[in-house]
Amino acid sequence: MRVAIQGYRNVIEHRPYVVAQLTQKQIRSMLGMKKRIVSKDLRGLLANKSVLNPLKTGHVALALLSHKLLRCLVPYFLEGLLVTNLFLLSRRPYRLTMVLQLTFYLFAIVAALLRKRWGWSPFSVPLSFCVVNLAVLIGTLHCAAGRRLGRWKSVRQPGPGRLHSTAGCPRHS
Repeated sequence: MRVAIQGYRNVIEHRPYVVAQLTQKQIRSMLGMKKRIVSKDLRGLLANKSVLNPLKTGHVALALLSHKLLRCLVPYFLEGLLVTNLFLLSRRPYRLTMVLQLTFYLFAIVAALLRKRWGWSPFSVPLSFCVVNLAVLIGTLHCAAGRRLGRWKSVRQPGPGRLHSTAGCPRHS
């Protein structure tokens, strides 16, 4: 952000090749990591508000508005959708949207309950979506309350599969 505020531009590698291994496999650690990231990102934006001025930072401001700030509003939109559906249950289309939304959340609960037995399942997608949005909700509330969410501690295991970049290297097949 400070680079953009100072008037420099960010250069993007258009064909990056990165190999990474997911280290956050437990729901609790995924939730904690995402809460810290969201809270930190929002605190950074609040401390550097001028980066959100499109006249000063151009496309960086638009990207931050759409990818950081609007992303933080998704859990609130989902809550609004659920509450709105409750009030509109007398109308048939909204009964269907309520059933679909509750089914999605039920799939997430099933995935959480069966996670140790099955590992990954098709229900893992709704679970990940719900965990991420719960973390965003909690992270935004912590940021709004002015509370910090502790320090980051790596949970990476030593050995192969560690994150490494091969940007600028020929793509591996």
